This record gives sequence, C-alpha cells and structure tokens, in this order.
Amino acid sequence: MKAIRNLWRHRLAKFWLCAAIVGLLVLNVGANGDLRPEQWEYKTLWFQVKRGDNLDDLQRLFTAAMNREAGEGWEFAGRCAHSDSPAGGIDFVVLKRPR
Repeated sequence: MKAIRNLWRHRLAKFWLCAAIVGLLVLNVGANGDLRPEQWEYKTLWFQVKRGDNLDDLQRLFTAAMNREAGEGWEFAGRCAHSDSPAGGIDFVVLKRPR
C-alpha cells in the first residue's frame, strides 16, 4: 500500500494514469461509434378473450395480427398488462421498431 501511495505522489505517474484513462475512453467511443441510444417507436395491441371462445380461432386471429404487424417492421417487446374478469380477459402487448 505504501508503494502505491509513493507512486501516486509522482506527477509523471499521475500524468500516465490520466492519459491511460482518457485513451481507454477514446477507444471505447471509437469502438461504439455513435453514442446516441437507438430511437424506437412503440405500439400497443390488445387482445380480448371471452369465456367460451374457440381457442383455435383465437390463435389464428392473434397469429394473423402479429404477422401483419411484423410485416410492417414491428417486433414483440413484451406484455405490459393483463386484465382478468369473470367474463374473460384482455392482454396488452407492446411492439417496437426502429425509427
């Protein structure tokens, strides 16, 4: 520990340490290119299920809706909410695509 403390007292050691840190930061920025986060736009779809609905028909309907949106560049990002009631339920699905 004493050796590190003695090394830190030297100006030249401080200079090289700072230069190394700055160099690593510059290399990181160069490797990453643009530092702006990618811009996304989001869209929410909702699907309703009622008691007594035919599950095969619902699957075809939901698959057709997701494929239609995928054709426009939207991809699945997650499910954001779900609501249950005695009569059925509603699912809210989030889609995203680059701007």
